[in-house]
Amino acid sequence: TISKPNILYIMLDDLGKEWISCYGAEDIETPNIDALAAAGTRFDMAFTSTASCSASRSVIYTGLHTHENGQYGLHHDNHHFMTFDHVETAPALFNRLGHLTGIIGKVHVGPPSVYPWAVREESATRNIGWVARRAETFFQRAKREDRPFFLTIGFVDPHRDMTRGGFGNEEALDPDAERRQYAPEKVTVPPFLPDIEEVRRELSAYYSSVHRLDQGVGRVLAALQAAGLADDTLVCFLSDNGAPFLNSKTTLYDAGVHLPLIMRVPGRLGGVANPNLVSFADVLPTFLDWAGWQGGEGARRGRSVLP
Repeated sequence: TISKPNILYIMLDDLGKEWISCYGAEDIETPNIDALAAAGTRFDMAFTSTASCSASRSVIYTGLHTHENGQYGLHHDNHHFMTFDHVETAPALFNRLGHLTGIIGKVHVGPPSVYPWAVREESATRNIGWVARRAETFFQRAKREDRPFFLTIGFVDPHRDMTRGGFGNEEALDPDAERRQYAPEKVTVPPFLPDIEEVRRELSAYYSSVHRLDQGVGRVLAALQAAGLADDTLVCFLSDNGAPFLNSKTTLYDAGVHLPLIMRVPGRLGGVANPNLVSFADVLPTFLDWAGWQGGEGARRGRSVLP
């Protein structure tokens, strides 16, 4: 029996499904993501409509494609690349439903008035311990206020760092995180990238960032379990776009838009591989379906993919 329709939404930044072991990667370990898939449903044909951060996120939060919601590109005030003022977004809709809404980590959509999270802890940190502790505090507040919640965890990993030449492996400040290095000669170069030394070095650094991210996912899920809320919480895990490499991010090739999507629903069968074609425009209708939304424009934008 579900006491409250909670939602934990874990969003990754630039994670291609080619680098998750439950999607077939053989030389990188993602045990926490794999465990989530084993307890839920792994969607094998999930697609975003645009392979860039802000635009993809706006589709997920609104159920509308970018030409409908106004978030044509990366969120910048000077170009007004932001969601139209009249568009209803996930935090606005869930505020209306009575949920405690929150976001921790990367936001990268706007304006804030259109995305009115009650708890907004925006950060570019790669410190997975900080993220998990802030999530734990949020879970405890939801319990204290006896309210259902809708929480987004916006991990920065495995996005490139500000130098555009690395993946933040030197700036991740959590001393408890395992730092794993991968030998360039042992990484797998996918067919859409050239097998040259420079690419192998970049991939080895990317692997380290993905490994750290996986630990962060595990810590957030452990905090949810410790709070006693896991049995009432739909967990959704996805990436906004593909990896930041040639023929991937910002392209409409498969590596840019064919992305990981995992959903764990309390009381539903786990270990399912769903082969059906789904769109990220379906994510918000799915959340609303889980929360018991009874009507309004938000529920009609797409289709629920609840397994």
